[in-house]
This record gives sequence, structure tokens and C-alpha cells, in this order.
Amino acid sequence: MTVWIALCDDETAELNKTEKILSDYEQKHADTDFMIERFESADELLYMVREREYSPDLIFMDIYMPGENHPSGMEAARQLRDMGSRAKLIFLTTSKEHALEVFEVEAFQYLCKPVQMDRLFSLLERFTKETEREQEKYWGLWQWIMRHPRYRLP
Repeated sequence: MTVWIALCDDETAELNKTEKILSDYEQKHADTDFMIERFESADELLYMVREREYSPDLIFMDIYMPGENHPSGMEAARQLRDMGSRAKLIFLTTSKEHALEVFEVEAFQYLCKPVQMDRLFSLLERFTKETEREQEKYWGLWQWIMRHPRYRLP
């Protein structure tokens, strides 16, 4: 399964850590292929989604990203949802302060840094299983449509 992943954090070291954990997971799961894009600001990610029609399956987002006139991770998540993004959002942050607030944007999970590898692996397992079930559901529907000429697209 190929999974398009966006990593959004203003700290390069945190991007590197998350990417390393994802790489370790990918090596242990031969059927998983991660296509990772890194963003050092929420503005960069929002631009790609808005202007380049970038549509990741999974977004790892820091909540605290400094900068005047730049959106926080929470604000970026709201904007992503307003743009119609259905990506699964995983917040990685240093504080438990926003743990309830993230569910307003239908977050998949909220993890506090430093992220534990086993915890993230478990989360990735859950994500891939849910995604596979969803794909199977749609594949079954597609097969049914193809068997019924009346419902086929012209």
C-alpha cells in the first residue's frame, strides 16, 4: 500500500526524527510504501494543498509553529478541513494543552513529543488497517457496479 504523508514542523530535528520512525516502520512492513513530503511551516503545506492540489493521506502536524502572521498547526488544520482535505491528521506536539481541541478538526490522533516508536508504530498499524478496509469497501462497490450494466458509467 502506498501512503502519501506530509510532515509539518518548524524544527528540522523533529522532521528528521519522525521521518526516521516512518522509515523504520516501512522497512519492517514490505507491503507499505511511504511517499513523504516535508514542510517547515504550515504556510508551505497550505500552499501545496491549495495551489498544487497536493492531497496527502496522512499529515503529521506540530501545533506550535512560531511566526507572526503564520498559522499555528491548529489553524492550518482548520484551513485544511475548510479546503475539503480528508487527510488523517496526527498532531505531534510538546503540550497536552490542545488535546481536546484537535478533535474539532477530526484529528486521527494527538501525541506528545518525544514520540515513542512503539506508540507511532501502533498508530500506523491502525491507520493502514482502516485504510485497507476502506479501500476494500470501495473495491467491492466498484466490482458490483461493473457486474450490473445498468449502473455502469458511459
